Amino acid sequence: QGVNCSVCCDLPCAMSSRMALQVNSNWLEALDPGSGRLYYVDMTTQQTAWESPSGFMDRKQLIVGQQALALELGRAEEEYKAAAEDEVSFIARVRYRFPPPPGPPPPSTTALQQQIEQLKRENARLRDENACLLESSGGRDAAASDCPPPLPPHLATTTSSSSSSLSGKIP
Repeated sequence: QGVNCSVCCDLPCAMSSRMALQVNSNWLEALDPGSGRLYYVDMTTQQTAWESPSGFMDRKQLIVGQQALALELGRAEEEYKAAAEDEVSFIARVRYRFPPPPGPPPPSTTALQQQIEQLKRENARLRDENACLLESSGGRDAAASDCPPPLPPHLATTTSSSSSSLSGKIP
């Protein structure tokens, strides 16, 4: 039956109760109305027996085993709460003794990486745009390239502020 429990002395401890639950899940306890005696049914084989199977716990043992498990769980929860409180207290003491540095924290690495990737894409776009402008002003056939056509002369001679607003729209 396993190690005896310190709580109830002569009944199996919580660990044995866990193992017995497997046996109890396969067997069923029933009452013979003719004799008033208990008999046992193996649910997997459909066989019956007058003797309880090895490791089988009767109702009283199951209740005591369940109480032992509940007690064990309660102790574990208390230990967990105490450990969590100790950790929170420790972190609070560390933060009090060593406060964070002044000023806002620097951007996260992922934010910096996103900015770098965005700048790389913008740089590539500007290089393509510059290559197209050089190609169209160099007298090459603009229709054969992927570059947009050159600006008409009346737009090319406008002020620099309007050309900068147009250049933002060139893909």
